[in-house]
Amino acid sequence: MFEGILKARTSVDIATADFKAMLLPGHRPGAAGSVVATWPGWPSHRCDPALTGAARSKLPRELRLLWRYDAGHPISATAAIADGRIFVSVEGGSLLALDATSGRRLWLYRAGASLETAPCLAGGRLFAGASDGTLHAVDAGDGSKLWTFKAGGEIKSHPVVCGSAVLFGSYDNRLYCLSAADGRELWKIETDAPVHCGPCVADSRAGRTRGEGMRGEGPPGVGMSAVGSGIPASSGGTSAAGGRTSAGGKSSGGGEGGAKPGGAAGEAAAIAGCDGFLRLIALDSGEEIASVALNDRVAASPAFDGRRFYFGTHGGRILCVGLEEKAILWEGKSRDGQPFFASAAIAGGGRVVFAGRDGIVRGLCAGDGRELWRFDTGSSVDSSPAIAGGRVFFGDKAGVLRALRLEDGREIWRFEAGGSFSAGPAIGCGVLAIGSDEGILYVFGGDPASAVEGSGPDR
Repeated sequence: MFEGILKARTSVDIATADFKAMLLPGHRPGAAGSVVATWPGWPSHRCDPALTGAARSKLPRELRLLWRYDAGHPISATAAIADGRIFVSVEGGSLLALDATSGRRLWLYRAGASLETAPCLAGGRLFAGASDGTLHAVDAGDGSKLWTFKAGGEIKSHPVVCGSAVLFGSYDNRLYCLSAADGRELWKIETDAPVHCGPCVADSRAGRTRGEGMRGEGPPGVGMSAVGSGIPASSGGTSAAGGRTSAGGKSSGGGEGGAKPGGAAGEAAAIAGCDGFLRLIALDSGEEIASVALNDRVAASPAFDGRRFYFGTHGGRILCVGLEEKAILWEGKSRDGQPFFASAAIAGGGRVVFAGRDGIVRGLCAGDGRELWRFDTGSSVDSSPAIAGGRVFFGDKAGVLRALRLEDGREIWRFEAGGSFSAGPAIGCGVLAIGSDEGILYVFGGDPASAVEGSGPDR
């Protein structure tokens, strides 16, 4: 059906001074295989605030390389996709907006320092963190600077937006909550080590992700993303686990218009950090609600299915932590204790997918951690897997982008780029985009008429 091996083909270079996209033979912007801008996008690192890694967009059954763009520096973070545009963070210090159909550069924003976090798109604003500790807010329509905020350490934590607030961690050991509108600090909480992972948003009252109850195609208990695009046409006490809160702005009173500053009551941010704890932080106050001792450092961002958090550790452990139980429910182990930097992906039907530096991609039962299948890439994997249409997509350090069948882990498609992939794939508007460590953004698509529905419990 959509099986087969696809290798990179010779491209036609149509580069200009500000247009470094290379269209592949047979692809014409506007022809079959074009982006479907009305389909859902991929607005942030793992598509939604719960960090599930499950696409809402359809994706053509037969994929082919449409174009590639040479950014000139490594692309180590997942792209964002919305309204027919692709947004990319580049380690050379630039944030790019590209036309998803042709690869034409729409604008370039210079951050002045390396960008290694995925851009997060919400309300017409893009948020990205830099190695000099600056969080940048940029107008998604024209790339103009809206505001910046300086943390006390470098930012590798992928930002996420919840309501009117943007959340991110820093190597100054803190999790920050800022007003998305103007960058005012609403609150911050200090941990005992750098916060490398991206925060995951959950409802701490009853095992719900933000947005639950809305019609979506994600895992059970996960509604549509709380992060919308809205691109314009142009444009302190000490916690039991050692967490220390420090109020900033109006964190103790109320946010804009009298609203709670970080989110609705009961909503929480979960971070699994280098200090060996999974922490739950109340979004409306910045207070630590609970913590779970992991006895291991964590770099991967946790994924949440409405009841449980899933993530791998630096010590090679695969962990499932219950929200209500506030304890480790089950755990597994990588081969030879190799670490995990990739985030897990959650699918419908009680399945979760892990990929690690041991080169193995695993499909596990979310309820008990039982291994359903495994695929050995023969290489290291830091690329966080993405799920769409019954397929699991990821890249590896050997430069191979693969699709596995979610049902049994069988390889059904591959693209050999050469080089290596650290970034995870983004799937939105009918295309798949992934950046390489060599600075090439690859964009794949096909005939929209052959598209397979997004992943979900009923798919």
